[in-house]
Amino acid sequence: MVFPVLDGKVAIVTGAAMGMGEATARLFAQAGAKVVVADFNAEKGRQVANAICQDGGEALFVEVDISEANQVERMVAETVEAFGRFDAAVNNAALTPDDKAVAESDEDYWDRLMGVDLKGTALCMEYGDLDIRVNSVPPGAIDTPMLRGALEQFGLTEEDYAPQLSLLGRFGQPEEVAQASLWLASDQSSYVTGTTLHVDAGYTSR
Repeated sequence: MVFPVLDGKVAIVTGAAMGMGEATARLFAQAGAKVVVADFNAEKGRQVANAICQDGGEALFVEVDISEANQVERMVAETVEAFGRFDAAVNNAALTPDDKAVAESDEDYWDRLMGVDLKGTALCMEYGDLDIRVNSVPPGAIDTPMLRGALEQFGLTEEDYAPQLSLLGRFGQPEEVAQASLWLASDQSSYVTGTTLHVDAGYTSR
């Protein structure tokens, strides 16, 4: 059972077409939020938004490339137009690096990676002096399509790799990261800002 800690609030979740973003969007909807499923993958993003609505939640899909400032502005404008307000954002969207050394990397892909993972995240941020809390949730090894793809790319298995990345000896689940974001987006964390909540099974501690 999920308590309605986000009842009446409006949340944007970027990268919500799959993995941690999808899990977060679904959990936020279960907690009472109206959710904007934001992603550049239109087909899968619409599937997630439709699934939320079919489960009794309220969701809107917005196609967006967060590396483009005008698209981020449009995403926010469409959110406010649809729901009349905007309360929380989970800036989850990211690309996975390839397996090449930096000196050998493809310049176009490098620009795309920096545009989404760094610039895009910055473009989606707001400010504390406007009474907007900003916190960070760095995930550890989470069992997502992105991680599974990376394991296949490098020829690794979960059994071999999980103990190196987790003191619990397993990969995390997307829902476990979503729970951290849910708490930070709720009023239960009303005096928490500028902090980093690691969801990594102790990896950072060692």
